[in-house]
Order: sequence, then C-alpha cells, then structure tokens
Amino acid sequence: MDDQKHGKGMFTWANGDIYNGEYEEDKRHGYGVKHYKQGDVYEGYWFQGKRHGTGTYSWGNGDT
Repeated sequence: MDDQKHGKGMFTWANGDIYNGEYEEDKRHGYGVKHYKQGDVYEGYWFQGKRHGTGTYSWGNGDT
C-alpha cells in the first residue's frame, strides 16, 4: 500500500503550520495555501515541495 500524499488534502505540522492544497508524490505540488504559526501566509503554486511560480506571501504584520 502506498502511503504517499497525492491529490488535494490538508496537513498540520506539530509546530502549528498548516498546508491546504494539492500534493503529488508526497510533496506540495500545484496550488495550495500554507499558514505559518507566526501568522504569515503563502497562497500560490508549489513545485516538488517548494514555493514556485505565481503566489502571494503575506506577513503576519499585514505586509504582502
């Protein structure tokens, strides 16, 4: 049985970060939103687990 994440889903890290979006071969891949515990948010595209291409990073203080 393959336990790799693939398709749409949500993951919460032990530190409080949350990702909601697309996965491919167990990595964030495609469109998704990651909420960081300190209040920052990245909304956009991912490629093989890293932010890639078009997206918006917003810091917890309101800067974008």
